[in-house]
Amino acid sequence: MRKLQLNKDAALSQFAEEYESLREKMQSNLRDANSELDESRSKAEAANETVSEYLQEIRSLKEERDNAVQLASSALRDSNRKSEKLAAMIADREQVLKRLEGEILNGTDISNKFFQSRVMIAELEESLAGLERQRNLLASRAEDLTEEVEQKIVHAILLPTYNECENLPIIVWLLIKYLDEAELEYEIIVIDDGSPDGTLAVAQQLQDIYGSERIVLKPRAKKLGLGTAYIHGMQYATGNFIIIMDADLSHHPKFIPQFIQRQKSRNFDVVSGTRYAGDGGVNGWDLKRKVISRGANFVTQTLLRPGASDLTGSFRLYKKQVLETLVKACTSKGYVFQMEMIIRARQRGFSIGEVPISFVDRVYGESKLGGNEIVQFVKGLLYLFATT
Repeated sequence: MRKLQLNKDAALSQFAEEYESLREKMQSNLRDANSELDESRSKAEAANETVSEYLQEIRSLKEERDNAVQLASSALRDSNRKSEKLAAMIADREQVLKRLEGEILNGTDISNKFFQSRVMIAELEESLAGLERQRNLLASRAEDLTEEVEQKIVHAILLPTYNECENLPIIVWLLIKYLDEAELEYEIIVIDDGSPDGTLAVAQQLQDIYGSERIVLKPRAKKLGLGTAYIHGMQYATGNFIIIMDADLSHHPKFIPQFIQRQKSRNFDVVSGTRYAGDGGVNGWDLKRKVISRGANFVTQTLLRPGASDLTGSFRLYKKQVLETLVKACTSKGYVFQMEMIIRARQRGFSIGEVPISFVDRVYGESKLGGNEIVQFVKGLLYLFATT
């Protein structure tokens, strides 16, 4: 019995060992299987990524193929159109060749036609050359006419006078002297307002001396004002430009060529002589007269800002149409008239140039500036300040 028990225990012990060995082996095999499974899964994932890349490449290749097919189709259509155009051109050329063949067969002398064409071309070239010569001649003639017109530009000098019998012969002599030296075309229009001192008789004698083309007399029965004197004189002016100045020798004619050159330099509408700019000045005035003049100019510059340095001066050059416009627009009288002319010129956008002049007080006769003129000046200044 005991022996049988020992054999049973030995058998159980051996079975337990074999079972444990078998279990460890199975666990080892299981681990190996799991490892192989993980490796297979990794390979499968890698394979899937590779397949995805292949599929993406296939799609890209398909898109490139489709684009290539479209480009090829477009190129084929273009080629077909070009082929059609070429075929049409060939057909046209064939028609031309057929027509030429027909002309040759009909006995048309193509050489003669070619020669006639060359002759016609030569004649046309000769005509064109003649036209070009005529054009050059006309251009040259136009330049000559332009020079003649410039040379014939007439400057009309308006001289309103009242009791200037002593000054008029001198101012006329000076005008003729300096304008002739400058080779200018001019006319002197004397507008006498019924001077009791015989100014008109003196003007008639000057006309006899210098001729009616140089001295034009347009008198009026009585003194009617400076503005109307200009309007009256302009009616008879043949000149393109009007020069206004005093006849009492205050304005020296030697400055007139400078006025004309200044006007030409920038095509000014108005050129005004100035006593208060550059080397301009006044001679023969006492201190009181200078203070009054300077003060009046300062006040007008401050209140009106006219864009010109000398508003009250009356030595100016105007384009004729500009003077006509300004005279019609002005309502002032006396010394204020000249001031308003500049203000209205500025308002209408006319360009104003200046030439410095030396103003000389009258030698003969009496000054027309008095207390009444000063009062009128102040009234006119206030009027212009209120209306500009």
